[in-house]
Amino acid sequence: MSSGMVPLELSKDNNQYCKISVFMPNAGSINESVISVTNVGGDSFSVAVSMIRWNTNKVFCKLINGTKISNINMYYTVDTDRFCFYIKANWYAKIVVSRLGLVNTSKIESINAIPSEAIEVPIY
Repeated sequence: MSSGMVPLELSKDNNQYCKISVFMPNAGSINESVISVTNVGGDSFSVAVSMIRWNTNKVFCKLINGTKISNINMYYTVDTDRFCFYIKANWYAKIVVSRLGLVNTSKIESINAIPSEAIEVPIY
């Protein structure tokens, strides 16, 4: 695995949220990632995420492994230079993000709230 493909990992405590920031400042930027979430009961799913910044900002998400966990939801926002994903889980969860591309400009962190303007990501 190259240095640009090192997985980022976060274990989320109760009643917190996870934020994944992906730096994409230029039109024409494309970034593909895999987000894996496992809850305390051992249920898990992986979602393929494709982000495109080209005239409009588009996000595509597809469930690639596991079954959607009912108490975990994903949201996203787009600002001037990055896509931000938010994961809401009602209890402890382990979150792994891989293939982020520029890991040094992307990060995963715990936050206390999801922005009210965030859009829920349908996971199929």
